[in-house]
Order: sequence, then C-alpha cells, then structure tokens
Amino acid sequence: MFYSSRECVPRCYLPTTCVLYAQVSPEVIVPGFYNHTLNPQLPVLLLCSDNSSLALGPIEFPAVAQMTDYEPGQITVTDTVAAAITDQKNDEIKGASLPGSPLEPNADDCCGMGCTLCVFDIYQQEIEVWRQKCEGLKNGTFDSDNKEDLLDKMVYRSFQLESVSRLSPDTSVYRFTLPKGSCLGLTPGQHLILRGNLNGKSFTRQYTPISELTKAGSFDVMIKLYPSGKMSNYVRSWKEGDKIDWRGPFGSLLYKPNTYTHLLMVACGTGIAPMVQVIQHVLSTAEDETFLRLVYSNKTKEDILMKTMIDSWKSYWNFTVKYVLTQVDKSNFTPHYGDDVQLERINKDLLIKELESQGKQKVLICGTKPFERDIIKFLKQLNYSENNYFKF
Repeated sequence: MFYSSRECVPRCYLPTTCVLYAQVSPEVIVPGFYNHTLNPQLPVLLLCSDNSSLALGPIEFPAVAQMTDYEPGQITVTDTVAAAITDQKNDEIKGASLPGSPLEPNADDCCGMGCTLCVFDIYQQEIEVWRQKCEGLKNGTFDSDNKEDLLDKMVYRSFQLESVSRLSPDTSVYRFTLPKGSCLGLTPGQHLILRGNLNGKSFTRQYTPISELTKAGSFDVMIKLYPSGKMSNYVRSWKEGDKIDWRGPFGSLLYKPNTYTHLLMVACGTGIAPMVQVIQHVLSTAEDETFLRLVYSNKTKEDILMKTMIDSWKSYWNFTVKYVLTQVDKSNFTPHYGDDVQLERINKDLLIKELESQGKQKVLICGTKPFERDIIKFLKQLNYSENNYFKF
C-alpha cells in the first residue's frame, strides 16, 4: 500500500536505478530510490518492515523532512539519516540495475465511466509489481524464468510472438505461442494486460484475445496501431520470435449459458474483440440457446474487422448481425448480398427497435469512449439500469 504526503509527486512516480538503505528506527527501513548522482529533487520511497510503503520527497540534503499519513504516527527523517543515506550510497547498493518505475497514465487516459479496472487501478498494480521486482532483485529472490502458472494477475509472463496477420492498414492479429497442448483458460469476456517499454519506461494497455477460449498452443490478439501512441510505437518494434509480457486474466463479466434469452452486443471498431470471444463461446456450446444480436459500427465497409468470420456465424440459427456505417455516400453505396446495413449512427430509435424482443435481455457494449458514453446514455433514457448492460 502506498501512502503519500502533499509533498509527494503524484501517484508515487519514482525514477530509479539503485537501492540505498538507512535505519530510521527499529520499525522502519528506508530504501531511498535515487539516480546514481543522488539528485535531491527526486522522491524517496520508504519501505516499512510490515511491507507497507511510504512516498516522500523531494528531500533536500541534509534537510529535515516530515512524513505523514503513517500509523501509528509521524516519522521524521533527520539530518543524521539523510547523511547516512549519502554515506552508504557506494557500499549498500544491492542490485546494480533496477527497472524504471511504471509510467503514470495521463488524466485523459481514464474514460471516467467507472471501469471495474481503471487505467489508474492498473497503474497501482504496476507500482506494486515494480516494487516486488525491485525487492526481489535487491534480495536475490527474483526469478524471471519462473513459469509455474501460465498466467498470473500480478506477475508478467513472456510469450513468444509467432506471427502477424494484417486485417486492415492499421489493425493486425498477433499470434503468441503457448506451451504445447495448453490454453489460456480464460472465461468469456476476460482480457489481458500488455506491458510495453520504451526508453526505460513501462506502460500498459488492455487487450481481449479473439481466439477461441479452448484454443490450445497459441492465442490471438487484435491490436490497432495509432500514429503517435506509446503502445503503438512499441508494437511496431515487434519481430517474430520476440518475447512479449502479458499478465491477467481480468474481467468481471459472469456469463452462464441460458441466463438470458437475448444478448444484444453493441460495438465499434476494435471493440469487436470481446464480442468475438463471447460469440464463439456461445455458438460452440451446444446446450446454450441464447440468441445473439450484434450491432457493429464502423466508418466504412472497408473498416469492418473480421467480417468473413462474422458472416460465417450467420449460418447459426441464433446469431444475426447489423452493420452500421457512419461515413459512406448513401447515393453510391451497394451492400454485400445478405448484409443488414444501416447508413447512420446508432441512436436511441435503433436501440428501441433492437430491444423490442421479449424475454430476459442483456446489452454488452465496447468501443471508443464517446461511443460507449452515447450507448449508455441512450439505454438510461430507455430506463435500462446498470444491471441490464455491461461495458467491457
């Protein structure tokens, strides 16, 4: 658990390259995280003997600094302690090179919609993962080759990139190798966290595998690349054979066959990924008679991802799809044979028509932040509560 005083940099952003020790009291051990030049403008991390942590800083050596928010009381870092940290900087460094701290998300990275696992929740997890790795390296107990579990929510596992298949000019499917005969063991709607690293700084994004949940030997992830995105630049650097770090699984969708008579799935762009996972699971479960309706929005028909696979599902009695295209010339558009197409944005009237069916229904939503906000706004106008819809 991280505690911070008002003087602490936001969310314990702690640049590090080495660990230093000093004893404040019998109860508190102080590893100060600095750069090699002991820049006094960088913050300090205090690790208590009960494994709780405190962030303080910057400290002006050899000044007196106060730390608050720690029970059973305030702790004072005195001139003596500051001098001791300085004196021990050469002979008490354990672990010659520790990883840089995770990069804190920008405020606009959060959609503000109360996600079960917000980007800032992930960041706090990353801080804890980073702290544990630093301690493991310091104590000589960190084992990067420990593969006891295929996936772990708090420990990254490396998977080899097997192949890349392009779906569109900016979107591809990346296949990663699993041990022979093994599968990820996800449940419908679960996603993984990908860790990227550029210039010594780590960052994360969430992706939902699109391969069937029972697929053995590999898993597939669809990733859209943006011109200047941090993760996009990292993904562009990948080569087949590279080891890529993932952890998980995460996701709070609790799906059981036949819980609902209808699932209405409303998606746009790469928001199709979790829908693909759910659809494949339902259609491959013989006893599941849930009716699936996909409303999939894109700018043009060329932007529709995985259309061949989606169209193949039309052969199942309990699956239908409506394609929504928002930026096409209506006077010069001819739909593919058999396609149900609407040439305007999804609005409340469309949702009213889609929700007319009888029985117990659930709406699944995934897309861009504005898209998700609009769909939820329409549903609330139709008196749908949070129990009636789920946002990935």
